[in-house]
Amino acid sequence: MDLLRDGLIEAVRLILRADPELRQLVLRSLIVLLTATALAAVVGVPVGVALAIGQFHGRALVLVL
Repeated sequence: MDLLRDGLIEAVRLILRADPELRQLVLRSLIVLLTATALAAVVGVPVGVALAIGQFHGRALVLVL
């Protein structure tokens, strides 16, 4: 239990001190997250629209998948 508590205390210290390495890590994570979300939206929204309004052979199979 001490290991968990010590880890949480150190995490809070890093956050409160605005540790530069922690800030860089958080910023990089946010950039990756936002890039992945944008790419998924760019691909997913047109595909979703095509599935919703399009008529094509094999549409039922695609909807099941």
